[in-house]
Amino acid sequence: MMLGPCCRRWLRHRRTDLRPDSIRTYRVHCQSLIRVHGPDLPVDMWDRDLCDLWWQQQSHLAARTLRHRLSVVHQWATWCVQHDWMTVDPTVTLPRVRTPRTVPRALTAGQVERLWRRCDQRTRLAVSLMVHEGLRRGEAARLDWSDIDRARATVTVDGKGGDRRMVPLSAATAALLDGERRQWGPVLRSRIDPSAPLTAGHVGDLVAAAMHAAGISGSPHALRHTAASDALDSGCPIRTVQQFLGHMTVATTEVYLRRDCGDLRAAVDHRPYRL
Repeated sequence: MMLGPCCRRWLRHRRTDLRPDSIRTYRVHCQSLIRVHGPDLPVDMWDRDLCDLWWQQQSHLAARTLRHRLSVVHQWATWCVQHDWMTVDPTVTLPRVRTPRTVPRALTAGQVERLWRRCDQRTRLAVSLMVHEGLRRGEAARLDWSDIDRARATVTVDGKGGDRRMVPLSAATAALLDGERRQWGPVLRSRIDPSAPLTAGHVGDLVAAAMHAAGISGSPHALRHTAASDALDSGCPIRTVQQFLGHMTVATTEVYLRRDCGDLRAAVDHRPYRL
């Protein structure tokens, strides 16, 4: 088995549990290795030395991209070992990539209100789903009217990796849904073909344009950060917020905890020491 055909076979295998946009990303990561060693390299010659050579050429990438790239190639190599095309996973000796914990880019209430005024009806619905229901842009793009249970006031979200979760339907989003004429098919529709949903990229572009018009810096993902930070600030248990956001681990949810020095001031200034 050669490297190029092996990659294509693995990606076909992964189509059962990955979305098309994820498959495209996986292909990009795998192609980074194939470009270094060539598509005709026998898989059993993909050893640790060649893996080190490939890894050295990835050093220009951001830490998060490096981490994801290594994860994808490691999954591919593990699959090759399982099929007896190689005896050892050559990625196991590569250094672990650590990504910095970043401060959440949550918006203030005033910024959300300003953004709201800059949106048309469709963009306002996308914003509401992201800032109230905590949806990712891809989740908002995939949302169908059949996912909305008005009687129970819930939304079933088709998340990453085929994971599905149920979140509360906010009053703000419910009011916007009431104003929609067509209450079947995709919730966020293409204006060219009303039967077709928007893509994740299109949803992101709509929200980004409204944020720019409102004078708000950052990416559309800041709306999901806002939903998470507001839920935690309101006293909601972090495990509940983890389920709300669809995070695999609570460590991911912890990033959304606000780092407000004011919350620590009383503890720092009122220690019972006589110095």
